[in-house]
Parts: sequence; C-alpha cells; structure tokens
Amino acid sequence: MLVRVRGRGESDVMWREMLMEDDRSANEQDARRGALNKRLESVGWALFLIMIGGMWMFPEERVPEGAWMMGAGVALLALNGARSLVGIRMSRTTIILGVVALALGICDVAVKKVPYLPIVLIVIGLLIILKPLIYTPSGRAKG
Repeated sequence: MLVRVRGRGESDVMWREMLMEDDRSANEQDARRGALNKRLESVGWALFLIMIGGMWMFPEERVPEGAWMMGAGVALLALNGARSLVGIRMSRTTIILGVVALALGICDVAVKKVPYLPIVLIVIGLLIILKPLIYTPSGRAKG
C-alpha cells in the first residue's frame, strides 16, 4: 500500500516501501539461515554419535585411544566448513575447539597419554577470558 506523505514526492514513498520489503526479506533470510544452522548442528551431532557408537563396536585394542578426539575435531571443523559453504557465519569457538581436539587426538595416537581434560578446560577458560578483550559486543573484532 502506498501512502502519500505530505511534502514528499512519489519516489520517496516508493523508496520507503522498497526498504520495508528489503527488511522483510532480510528477516526471512535470517530465519531460513537459523533453521539451516540448526539442521547442520543436528547432523553434526548425529554423525558424532554414530562415530562414537561405531568405535565402541570394535575391540579397544583395534581403535587408537585418540580416535574419538580426532573424530570430534573433524566433526567440529566440518560443521563450520558446511556453515561457510551455505553462507552462515562460522563459530570461532568451535573452530578453536575443533583444532584443539584434532591436535590432541593426533598427539594421543602418536605420543600416548595426553591429558585431555586439563588442556580442554584451559582452552575454554582462555576463550572466555579473551573473547571480551578481542571482540566488541556486536561480535566484531576490536581495532
């Protein structure tokens, strides 16, 4: 519906209507991206659980101890790769955790006896401390 505003030309009214349509389409696009992100996360969880269940089906001596950690790292990085491919913003936290999990898994297979829990807790703590120092409240990097 076009409404003529006093003192403004027809082009101003049309421009305003186009902006309102752009806002509606942006909101619809955000809702679609949110739903797609939720589906990607669900698929990621499903694949992770299938991987863990599959590993438990084999005898312990046939599956390296760090295999589940490598799988978790690959799953987190693959989730972010899929997000990137469909135009959804990647999560810095899950990228960092994915890299750490993958590295810990590789170290555990190669070296043995890597203390997972303390390293993961330290990384999560550092992320919590550094996030407000590095990013603005809107999520953009400072500086």
